[in-house]
Amino acid sequence: MKEQMKLTEDEKIQINRILTKTKKIKAKDPKYEVFGSKTWKYKWPKCAAEKDIVKVEKKYGIELPREYRLYLRFIANGGPGFAYGIYPIERASVPSNIKKDCTCFPFMTQEDFEILEKRQNEIYEADENSEEDIFCNGLLAIGTEGCTYDICLVVTGDYRGRIVHADMNEDGPFRFSYDDNFLDWYERWLDDFIYGLDMGKFGGSIGGSQEELCKRFSTESNETIKYSIIYSLGRFPEVTEQTEDLLKNICQTDLNADLCYIALWNLIHKKISGTFEIMQYLFNSDEERRDVCINLLRFASRNGVDIEIHT
Repeated sequence: MKEQMKLTEDEKIQINRILTKTKKIKAKDPKYEVFGSKTWKYKWPKCAAEKDIVKVEKKYGIELPREYRLYLRFIANGGPGFAYGIYPIERASVPSNIKKDCTCFPFMTQEDFEILEKRQNEIYEADENSEEDIFCNGLLAIGTEGCTYDICLVVTGDYRGRIVHADMNEDGPFRFSYDDNFLDWYERWLDDFIYGLDMGKFGGSIGGSQEELCKRFSTESNETIKYSIIYSLGRFPEVTEQTEDLLKNICQTDLNADLCYIALWNLIHKKISGTFEIMQYLFNSDEERRDVCINLLRFASRNGVDIEIHT
């Protein structure tokens, strides 16, 4: 049997911190209104035994990433978590060849995805009975968001230990979380829950306060991360003046239509003063921004924004 895990001081601190936070979240949702909560009902199973974890590792010929192992051994064998929660280790599934290196990576483009798709088709052409799915190599499914969307743990390759949100229909690139490992991802889920953020949008979000996110946006060059920052700012129950100014500035100055769309969506959703004027500006701007405005007119109407826009 594998030697019992020895914890570092930092690991002990994080585990105790997480255990403390698990006791706080049920009071935030007494009517089970958070998506998935009716499934797990704020009940954490007992921890997994070392022998049971080793049994799974031997079954698949792998070693589980340390932070995930720490969760199983010292916090719970599954339990509450994003969407429908975390599977017990016995229910975790292997969608493809778990020993091979993970082929997916953060910030995959559609072009990257299509290159993998071509490789997958070549495998099927060589052997139509092949069960290998290169999109899912090196992944362990540890939870689900419902339908064909699984929450997976990368167990091989350069991104070992990271969480990836995988569309098993393979209609587009898989989305990596921004957290370095399972425990950081799980603790952020608890923190966001405690602070009253929109938990249905946790999957594509970035951690941090509004001040931290706004500051990061000002120095960030990656458009995907910038989009995720604005998406994340919309999860807060109330937005700060700094956030309002950033959202309005994006609508008025940013050339990226996707950023403009999510910024305007947040302005409308949060019922921020001055949104009508922003929409009027966009409507009379260039074609892309006009389209952003038009696409959100019905949403604005439902949220009480005056949509009688005149050219």
